[in-house]
Amino acid sequence: VHGTKMAAVYVVVQTNSGRRLHLEYNATSKDKHAAVYEATHPTIFLGEDDAPLLVDNVKVTVQSKKFTVRIDGKWLFSATRSAFPFGKLEANRKKQLIDLQVQALYDADNDVVAPHGIFGQAYDGDSTGVHGKRDLDRSAETTTAAQAEGAIEGHWTDYKLETPFSTYFKFSRFNSNNASPRDVTVLDGARTKSSSSDAPVGAADVPAAGAAAATDAPAV
Repeated sequence: VHGTKMAAVYVVVQTNSGRRLHLEYNATSKDKHAAVYEATHPTIFLGEDDAPLLVDNVKVTVQSKKFTVRIDGKWLFSATRSAFPFGKLEANRKKQLIDLQVQALYDADNDVVAPHGIFGQAYDGDSTGVHGKRDLDRSAETTTAAQAEGAIEGHWTDYKLETPFSTYFKFSRFNSNNASPRDVTVLDGARTKSSSSDAPVGAADVPAAGAAAATDAPAV
């Protein structure tokens, strides 16, 4: 399957005292550590043998190939290094990618600042999931084309960022005091009944449908 993959994560967090942290975790790095950047502070490199980094209400850990950011009472985010699928193929040997998981630690569906973004917009306060366009070609070799059309508000280009640590895109909520949920009425993807859950959600939760399952767009 020729398509996109996650190879690095860049996180911007503003703590409850106003400190702003820039966090980086890269699957292609041989050092296997996370980098923590903060203005006027030296860069911190956090490895698997290091104790968790605590900054106000934010906890950052690297353990067992997993990078975790916990914002107390808000969000739990993790990125796990994984080997490429079909690792015996010459093109995939020794390559790694990143699997993401996110978990709301509060009632995100009723936040006065409604979450947004590719997956954040799913916390829209209703009980309806929306399925976007999927790549259904199950040939031995295929190239992905679906961009979750029909399941996301706007166009996929509305979610592009100028730099890794940029916080601005069309539907950005960063530093907002009030924001409404997405307008689900403008989405034309297939509807499905959904229910709230306290469990983390990640790419592995997409139903498998053959070897190219990872190209399917989950309901958001």
